[in-house]
Amino acid sequence: MSEHWYTRDGKSSHTRLTKKGTERATTLRDARVEGLLPSVSSILNEAHSPELERYKQSRLLDACLKFTPDAFSTTEEWKKAIREEADREMVEAQQFGTAFHKAMETGEQIDGMDVLVASTKGAMDKLALDGLEIIEQEVVLVSKDMGYAGTTDVRYIRNARNGILDFKTTKTTAGEPVLLKMSHKAQIAAYHHAAFPWLNPWEREGINVYVSKTEPGRVDVVKYTAEELEIAWQWFDACARLWRIRRGYDPRKEVVS
Repeated sequence: MSEHWYTRDGKSSHTRLTKKGTERATTLRDARVEGLLPSVSSILNEAHSPELERYKQSRLLDACLKFTPDAFSTTEEWKKAIREEADREMVEAQQFGTAFHKAMETGEQIDGMDVLVASTKGAMDKLALDGLEIIEQEVVLVSKDMGYAGTTDVRYIRNARNGILDFKTTKTTAGEPVLLKMSHKAQIAAYHHAAFPWLNPWEREGINVYVSKTEPGRVDVVKYTAEELEIAWQWFDACARLWRIRRGYDPRKEVVS
């Protein structure tokens, strides 16, 4: 899986053009030469996720049941079809999330997004009544001292506290709580440290707004305390250290030509 990268002044640098004029993913080699910063999500991929691993295994098993080896000329072709089928749902989920964020940001009518956007805006209206004031939306945040960058959905102020809010599209089951992930909380903590490096730990707060893809109209608002974000920050920091060690690249250091 390719990683996402940013320049030190906060511009996305996920891809680049080849000499033939085609687009390719930015590589670790490119990052070393140009002093690029990894995205928050790239760093968080270092953490083991039992839920994600079980999901991937389930997708592989489903794909194996869908395609039999005798339908392909070679075993390698069968394996390729299995991998592509197993990855398909994850790719579609990413595309769905991207479309939802675009619809929220621009208000553009996108097929299948009207109910989700309307319910999410209803949740945001309730948060506004609770004192939440949006300061910026779709904000690129850079932490040069920690060596990372990323884009968050909302920077806000509520009850004199600075906060970060991020939207997540997810599958839910009626009558059951939304599945919370430490990586989502750690993502908010990382954005918080990049946006407000001067704040004391107890002055922070964060919110995830979970939008259901399987129950139209369902939105779960999960608020994180300063104490929860401090623990999540330690988790992110551990992932960042592991990321640097595995790649032999420390993006905290400026490139010297």
